[in-house]
Amino acid sequence: LVIGTVDAIAYNVMVGCAEMYLGAFVLALGLGPVVAGLVASVPLLVGAVLQLAAPLAVSRVGGRRRFVVLCTLIQAAGLVPLAWWAVAGRAAPWQLLMAASIHWSAGMASAPSWTSWTATLVPPRVRTSYFAQRNRLGQVAVLVAFVAGGLVLRSEAARGEALEGFAVLFLAAAAARLVSSVCLWGCREPRRQWRGREAAR
Repeated sequence: LVIGTVDAIAYNVMVGCAEMYLGAFVLALGLGPVVAGLVASVPLLVGAVLQLAAPLAVSRVGGRRRFVVLCTLIQAAGLVPLAWWAVAGRAAPWQLLMAASIHWSAGMASAPSWTSWTATLVPPRVRTSYFAQRNRLGQVAVLVAFVAGGLVLRSEAARGEALEGFAVLFLAAAAARLVSSVCLWGCREPRRQWRGREAAR
């Protein structure tokens, strides 16, 4: 349960440092509000469509834990190009759309598998209190990461290096997602109960 809480905190740090500043990053690159709107909306549509293939992907990968960890690693890796483009000071709209689509698709595809998997790890008697506490700490992590990210951007902007501030945020978000991936891999995945029932027949 402690590992799951650390996972939640790390995940929400990623959200506060990266996802909440993606639109601002597009504007900082000078691509305009239309591109910012597309980057904020199109990847969600792509992720929703690709999410339909998640059950097949889980069976191909060999389990919910492997699939979820794979998705989190893809999310972490997908943040690195954003940091690179921030340092370079330029990125094409299609590049941002692709990176954001990969990020959101991986996150949305893993959500159902993570939910069903986690439900088997938390005992029913403590499930309500555990997830309430977990969500509370996660929201605090989002707020802290968001505020800290704003302070980083403000500090770098004062030095005339606003885009480098975004690079710092994206790399911090990638590191947080890697921590999340390690936590998820450290959780067990119970064997399917139906196998036991079949063997007893």
